[in-house]
Amino acid sequence: MPLKGFNSLCKERQKEIVSRDKGSQIKHIAINQDEKKVTHYKIDGEVIKTGLRCDFLLMNEEEESRTAYLIELKGSDLLHAVEQLKSTKTLLEEQLKNYTVHFRIVLNRISTHDSMNKDFRKFQEINKGRVVYKTKILEEKI
Repeated sequence: MPLKGFNSLCKERQKEIVSRDKGSQIKHIAINQDEKKVTHYKIDGEVIKTGLRCDFLLMNEEEESRTAYLIELKGSDLLHAVEQLKSTKTLLEEQLKNYTVHFRIVLNRISTHDSMNKDFRKFQEINKGRVVYKTKILEEKI
């Protein structure tokens, strides 16, 4: 169900949905090749105005395949990105309860030390196969 009181940034069955901060080259590109019903929201500063929060939320609204993508665009702090994603999931828990939640992190650069961190590895383990991180551009079919 779309977030009440907020307008989607994309058209209902848009084929390509881009999450990007103004002036940044870092972006997440979602390819909606089957033209599923989707909604896209700017979380940081719009849906959630204070506290830790991620940048965007992309939702597949199709009844049989409801998925939500929490997206964080970041310079290089992978661990802080994880905290923002976890916080956003908690804050939007009621709205996301009928969705499988996926976590996406797009960084300018990744520290090998951060990607091997035990807290990050635990986050990946808890969310088996639903955490993806990449540098510069993350493009995927949804």
